[in-house]
Amino acid sequence: KGGTFKGVFREELERFLGWTVKEKIEIDNEQLIDYRFTKNSQSSNLFCRTDISLSIGSQIKYMNNEFLSATNCLELSLHQCGREKCISSKYISFDPLPYHILHYVVSGKGHLKVDGKKYILGKNNLFLVKANTSLDYYPDKDDPWTYMWIGFDGTMANIYLNMMGFNEQTQVIKITDGAEVRNLFEQLIAHYQDFAMLDIKCLGLAYQLIFESLDHFPSKKQPA
Repeated sequence: KGGTFKGVFREELERFLGWTVKEKIEIDNEQLIDYRFTKNSQSSNLFCRTDISLSIGSQIKYMNNEFLSATNCLELSLHQCGREKCISSKYISFDPLPYHILHYVVSGKGHLKVDGKKYILGKNNLFLVKANTSLDYYPDKDDPWTYMWIGFDGTMANIYLNMMGFNEQTQVIKITDGAEVRNLFEQLIAHYQDFAMLDIKCLGLAYQLIFESLDHFPSKKQPA
């Protein structure tokens, strides 16, 4: 693989970054080539721990920097996100996590069992797996659901969740018009997939998502 970078490109890359190529690691499933750089004396301290992944087309794919990470923010900290189109036989028995998981149902139907209560969920439902809580959920056999989720905590997390309508008695809400919430989830997940980190842009999208779901928008929400 030594011919991936020609000498001229390597020199231009090092001049642009002020770093020296140290090692190369191939990531087959992403079709990326990951390069780690050692810092030259003229490089900014801000990026001395940065990993830069380059596409095979020799373009910078992302910059993964601890100062851009949203995983250790005080008020709202992000830990995971994703999207899944479930098969009808999938059953999830959720082990407690130290942070909340907020799900948005994109389509189809599913079932949630928590605290002795059973819910049938569908499109535009938001359901919450609270931190340190065990529960079960699974797709409908005839119309299995697709959902997206985001995991978060922070000093303001419970306050935001209460403002959205979640409390000790309510772990499911329904938004009458979920287009913007869905769009924000999709943007957040797409950005994470492109940059391989939950960064401050993801955090901004998470704040927008919370705002779009706030309890003081009665026109957008109705009982589940």
